[in-house]
Amino acid sequence: MYQAGIHRSFRASHYLDVDSVEEMRPHEHRYALELIVVGNELDENGVVIDRTVLDDCLTELLQSVEGRLMNDEPFFDDCPPTAENIAHYLCDEMANRLTGEGLDLTRLARLEVRLWESASFWASCVREPGAKPQGTGPSPRKRAPSGREPVKKPRRQG
Repeated sequence: MYQAGIHRSFRASHYLDVDSVEEMRPHEHRYALELIVVGNELDENGVVIDRTVLDDCLTELLQSVEGRLMNDEPFFDDCPPTAENIAHYLCDEMANRLTGEGLDLTRLARLEVRLWESASFWASCVREPGAKPQGTGPSPRKRAPSGREPVKKPRRQG
């Protein structure tokens, strides 16, 4: 099995509907992102995936979220922008961009976005192209592009 990856950072903010005043206010993070691709075999060029395409797609994706309030992304209409859900969003967007570049993701055993929210906390989302999607079941309101369900926002009482 072969792995390749890219490490980048970006700034974005979010707020969460929780009982912590600090988390309820919009606040910014300097996220570190690791994009990891895993393949069982190398292509005719001796690589898991074309590094230039991977780099270009990631650059484009991170430019689209740089400095943004993640709560404003439609993906987060039905789920809170936690580190886990932001990793999910970025993983799905990355898969969509790579597919849009004509890459056959079924060649990959795994596509992972590991998102570091701080020096001591990270969350990740893993896509296994061709594998049965995992999630909490179908949702009549919103289905994530990957087929997985994002974690739902808790409803505040009264």
